[in-house]
Amino acid sequence: MRNYTPDTIEGRRDALKVFLLWAQERDLTQPAAITKAILESYQRHLWRWRKKNGMPLGISTQRSRLGTLKDLFKYLVRQDALSANPASELEMPRLEKRLPNEALGIQQVACSTSRTSAIR
Repeated sequence: MRNYTPDTIEGRRDALKVFLLWAQERDLTQPAAITKAILESYQRHLWRWRKKNGMPLGISTQRSRLGTLKDLFKYLVRQDALSANPASELEMPRLEKRLPNEALGIQQVACSTSRTSAIR
């Protein structure tokens, strides 16, 4: 409906599968049983999750999975399947702010400075 790419649809489907499996393991089978506290518990689960190689899930993957849930619960409220959205106030993990691997060279700084001056 929203012109999502097949990859986006597949990613959202996978995110929902992961959450539904997690919820099913905790006997959470009805959307009305999901609370903000439960979603925060799921968020902690994602934070502690380790991939097969032992690495944690990336922040963007965590945000994507939680964003899919936020969209799902927003949809359920719009469809009157739920009276309140438990995900509406869920705090998303902050994106990492990385510094560049290498400092800018003198020529790059001079070039960016001259461009900035020309724009003004």
